[in-house]
Amino acid sequence: MDVLKKIDIHKTAININIRNIVVAQDLGISLNLAHLASELGFENVEYHPESFVGLVYKIPEYNATLMIFRTGKVNIVGTKTLDDAQFAFDQLKKELNID
Repeated sequence: MDVLKKIDIHKTAININIRNIVVAQDLGISLNLAHLASELGFENVEYHPESFVGLVYKIPEYNATLMIFRTGKVNIVGTKTLDDAQFAFDQLKKELNID
């Protein structure tokens, strides 16, 4: 708070709201993204390799967007809790038949 007062901001309480978290996960396998796009169904998938190196998979029930890369790395955005991010990642693993 002293730092804020030095720059003439006199706020007594700061409300912090988590609106979005970013979680990085790893499937531990390499992926064929073109094949994966068809497996996951095109209604929730965006895959344009000429403009972005990853596949974007949306899971509306968790308000999650997963950016999936051929290396098996996955970035999960849009969730507000770690539990929701984990549920979204688990859903992806279930779709891929990965234990």
